[in-house]
Amino acid sequence: MKKTTKLFCLTAVLALTACSSSIRYFQGQDDWYRDLRQSGWQASGANKQIVTQVINRIEAKNQNQDTRFDLATSEYKSGNWHYEWDNAGQQANADGDFLAASMYYTIAAYPFINEQPRSNDSYQNALKNYQQAVESDGSVLEQITVSTQDGEAKAFLHLPKQQPNKVMPVLVMTNGSDHALTQLYPIYRDYIKEAGWAMVTFDLPGLGSNNSFAQHTNRTNVIHQQLIKKLKQDPRLQSDKIVLMGKSFGGNAAIKTAFTNSDDIAGAISWCGAVNGPFLKFGFIMTLLPDMTRDALLSRFNLPQDKLSQQGEALALSSQYLGKVKTNVPMLAINQGSDKISPVSDMRLIAESSTQGQYIVVEEEITQGHCSSDNLTMPLVVNWLNQQFPI
Repeated sequence: MKKTTKLFCLTAVLALTACSSSIRYFQGQDDWYRDLRQSGWQASGANKQIVTQVINRIEAKNQNQDTRFDLATSEYKSGNWHYEWDNAGQQANADGDFLAASMYYTIAAYPFINEQPRSNDSYQNALKNYQQAVESDGSVLEQITVSTQDGEAKAFLHLPKQQPNKVMPVLVMTNGSDHALTQLYPIYRDYIKEAGWAMVTFDLPGLGSNNSFAQHTNRTNVIHQQLIKKLKQDPRLQSDKIVLMGKSFGGNAAIKTAFTNSDDIAGAISWCGAVNGPFLKFGFIMTLLPDMTRDALLSRFNLPQDKLSQQGEALALSSQYLGKVKTNVPMLAINQGSDKISPVSDMRLIAESSTQGQYIVVEEEITQGHCSSDNLTMPLVVNWLNQQFPI
């Protein structure tokens, strides 16, 4: 951790909010702009050995540069972040490992700053390989297009190929502000599909396949609202069993929709959702965020920092919903217990704001950082789905 960051954390009143959730961003990564999320990338389909090789190669090529390793080589050549990960994607594609290829191209595009055209090209390759991965694994992937007041949005429906005539419940799953939909297939394959559910996923506004329009602080669930209407018209899906699930900032939109569209959905799940606490003193917290995290947020909302810092009240769900009104929509909040971005107090507030609310604290040995792990969280989520919405 850099000394300036330590000083911030030691002297600021809310330092624990930002710094304890960012420990893993800084430890051993002082010389990197991007947060190196090797374990998460591997869980989403990347090969551990390839990930290590690419990171080591970027570091070695930029060892003597006077800037961070992943920013040092701006030209598209050996040592450049995009070049190295694109090459890994090309090789995995040639080997027929489409899921790994999709992940490498996704990492090349990460953290999805919209001003970087090469990131957009990499992400298009990620989506192509993602579709090949899904279809080669015995499922169907269909693109859904919906029109919103902010722009046209793309979503992707996952269905099992072997049950074309079965009417299925559907989980609408979204990631956060710097995780793309191409990282979600293992969750569908290993948990949602096995539980007998279809899955729809999409990138939040300002990110990935939906980067043509920005996230709006007063309309964080604009895609959810329009997508629900379309899903209700699909004869393959159970219109009365549409459940929303959002991870990190995606949890904000999922829970908000349980209030704004309570008659249209069956349930809502917040997985380490950033729903309230961090936004109550958002301006201060913005100054403590790692550079990459802050840049990603600014890119999603297409706002300068001073403007976005003033939008905390609009993003905090306690301003209108949590703790003020109750919804009849069953809601689940789930996470490990020491996440300062999604604290237990916010989880409890979600549960208390539903007539059928529940929160689950996931027991993990390593709890520093943001979000509980997939392999411990998803079995609990599936159990909740089975109890609330038996098939």
